[in-house]
Amino acid sequence: MICLVSVLVTAGCTSLASAGKTEVPPALVEKMDEQIRSGQYRRIYRDSAKTLQAGISEDLFVKRMNEAARRMKAVDENLNFQKSEMARSLSKLLNGEFWTNDFQKVEKNNRKIEFLTQWVKEEKDSSFKLRSLSVFEPTDTGKYSIYYVEQEKFVTE
Repeated sequence: MICLVSVLVTAGCTSLASAGKTEVPPALVEKMDEQIRSGQYRRIYRDSAKTLQAGISEDLFVKRMNEAARRMKAVDENLNFQKSEMARSLSKLLNGEFWTNDFQKVEKNNRKIEFLTQWVKEEKDSSFKLRSLSVFEPTDTGKYSIYYVEQEKFVTE
C-alpha cells in the first residue's frame, strides 16, 4: 500500500534562496521530524504560521496530527523519515521566494507514505513557518484519498 502524506506545518528557519526559489533548510525539517516522532504536536502548532492557526484550533490540530501520525506509523512505527523522490522533481516547480515545500516519506515492507510540508514566510525577512499537512492514500481505483490536517475532510482525486 502506498500512502502520500502532505504535511503543511510551521516552524522557524531562514531562507535558502536561489534565483527567487527557496528550499526548506534541513535543520528545520529535522526539527519537525523529531517533533512528529515524539508527539510534540502542540509545539508544532505554536510555531506554525498565523494562517494555519487562523484556520484551526490547537486542540483540533493536535487531534488531526495524531491521526496523520497513526497513518504514517502504520507503515513504519519508528517514523524513519527519508527524502522523497518527489522532492527532486517537484520542489523546484512549487517553491517561490516566500513559500516552499518539502517532500518526505516513510517506507517499509513495500508500503510507503509520502508527505508534503508547505512552509511560508509571513514577512519578507522572516523565517519559514509550517503552513499545512495532508495525507494521500491510494485507493483501489488508482486515485488518492487525501486527508488534510488543517481541514477536516477527505477528498478523492
